[in-house]
Amino acid sequence: MEEFIEYVKNGSADADIDNPGIRIYFAATGEDSKSTATVFLAPTYGANSNSPNNYNLEPLNRGTNGWPPNVY
Repeated sequence: MEEFIEYVKNGSADADIDNPGIRIYFAATGEDSKSTATVFLAPTYGANSNSPNNYNLEPLNRGTNGWPPNVY
């Protein structure tokens, strides 16, 4: 987690983003009744709830299903 926070801080600083945030998503990994869920973290352009996602930085998802969907 600390490495991801550093990654977001450094990547945001490189893009002149002064106060980045991290949004936590809870997502389903399939459509059938045996589907599982995952949690992933996505960088944002700011620290408030209205800040857009920063798609220039990779999200963090260490679950067995890999990276989150392209559109999140």
